[in-house]
Amino acid sequence: EGNMPKLRDMLEQRKSYFEESKEIAKKQSQNDLDLQELQSAGEADLGNHAAEELQKLKEQSLQAEQNLESISQEIAEINTLIKQAKSGHSMQDLISKREDARNELANSRETELLSHGVRFLIGQVKSQYEQKRMPRLLERAKSHFSRFTRHAYELQLDRHDGKPTLRALDLQSGKTRALDELSDGTRVQLLIAARMAFAEEIEKGKTLPFFLDEALDQSDPQRFEAIARSLGQVCANQNRQIVYLTSDPVDQTRINKALEQEDCELASAIDLGKIRNMSTAAGDQRIFELETGIIVPAPSGESFAKYLVKLGVPEFNPAQGWASQHFCYVLPEQTDLLYRFAKNGIQSAGQWNVIEDKPLVDELCGQSMQAMEVTNRIELLKTFCELWLLGRGRPVRRYDLEMSNAVSDLYIQGVSQIAREIQGDAAKLLDILKHKKDERASGFRQTKINQLEQYLLDNGHIEDRAVLERNELLLRARSTPAAHNLSEDISLELLNKWLILANRLERLSSYKS
Repeated sequence: EGNMPKLRDMLEQRKSYFEESKEIAKKQSQNDLDLQELQSAGEADLGNHAAEELQKLKEQSLQAEQNLESISQEIAEINTLIKQAKSGHSMQDLISKREDARNELANSRETELLSHGVRFLIGQVKSQYEQKRMPRLLERAKSHFSRFTRHAYELQLDRHDGKPTLRALDLQSGKTRALDELSDGTRVQLLIAARMAFAEEIEKGKTLPFFLDEALDQSDPQRFEAIARSLGQVCANQNRQIVYLTSDPVDQTRINKALEQEDCELASAIDLGKIRNMSTAAGDQRIFELETGIIVPAPSGESFAKYLVKLGVPEFNPAQGWASQHFCYVLPEQTDLLYRFAKNGIQSAGQWNVIEDKPLVDELCGQSMQAMEVTNRIELLKTFCELWLLGRGRPVRRYDLEMSNAVSDLYIQGVSQIAREIQGDAAKLLDILKHKKDERASGFRQTKINQLEQYLLDNGHIEDRAVLERNELLLRARSTPAAHNLSEDISLELLNKWLILANRLERLSSYKS
């Protein structure tokens, strides 16, 4: 009896072990069944995976199941559409739409090809027009513009950003100017020249009248006279009528005086004010006594030197370039010839390039000198000026100072005056700026001086070569084709005169400095 409790505990424990063994056997049996099912499904290796891996595989399996359902549903919908298409006309409709799209694409392609072809043909026509007709227009406009400006400018055609651009060459300075850099009066001259050239080109053999409505309002007396004289030449040479409309009665007197210079006369003057019974009569004849242009004095038996003084000829200065030299230095002792040149507005050597192949040359030279000889003299002058500048450098002008971007608006006026007073000597100008020798350059910064110096070096204003000796300069000049085409006496005479005049001016400039 004393051991009964222990025996009962042992029995209960044995019973518990037995139940656990049965449960384990049951699970083992279930696992065996599950393993058999996995083996039959071909997935026996799942039993070797950890729980986490099995969870992932489960999730992937569920996702695949969902995808399978979605795909099955899509397949069913497609099959339904196929059945509907077979039973209806939707396929024929789609085929029809496809054909319509193809036809539209073909038409668009044809239109685009045609458009490209038209643009190509237009480009060809435009190119041929520029090559054939534009040169004629340009030559007409150049001729008119040259006469209007009394051969002071030449019209040129340049290209800017691939586009043709008109520019004007100043034959006095040799610089090319954009049209917006010209004065209002000169632009008016160019505008009239261009319009006349265009009108002459399009009238196709007919001679139609020109109408100018106060076209010369912006012209000073010299320009007014030059244009009016040129218009007189046009009337005479082309048998053309030109009608000039003006509200200023003084213009009639100006035109009459200008036409007299060309041995022409005003055909008629119509006062519309009088016709309309309006009061237009002038009460004072002095308003008609006007300056019509530059009066060129004719020679009256005085010496060539005195005649040059009468003309007010500027000094010979090769540093300013050949184009700006007065024609008297090319035609020494040719008083009558020089007068004819000056009367027709030909004053500087640079203007010869514009007129040398024009009929005006024969009228100017007459029996005094052949045009080719004048050309050779001009070429010899070019050579002399180029040789003279070796070792001296080009003179500095206001234009050069502005282009250097080293001289601000605050100093440009003063520095330009200094440069002009020292005859554009670049070395002297830099010395004045560096050592503050002039109050007008006070405060000019060293960095700007260095920038200006570099610009002057790069553009030939400062030379590191030696100045040519007299004999060396003469030898080089006389070995050129221009000197060879002239007689030895004439070439030597011209070169010696130019040397004497240039040396005299240089000594005078040094003395003033």
